[in-house]
Amino acid sequence: MCFRPTAISRKIKCPSCGKEVTIFEGIKQKKCPHCKADLETAGQK
Repeated sequence: MCFRPTAISRKIKCPSCGKEVTIFEGIKQKKCPHCKADLETAGQK
């Protein structure tokens, strides 16, 4: 049997469209999947 720990995630709001974007540990999103706004220049991690 394979044991896989639960994914750790948190949600932030896109500064451009206001929709929630899920951020997973170790994976840094650069653009909002909804409006394609740049999340790096907005100060979001």
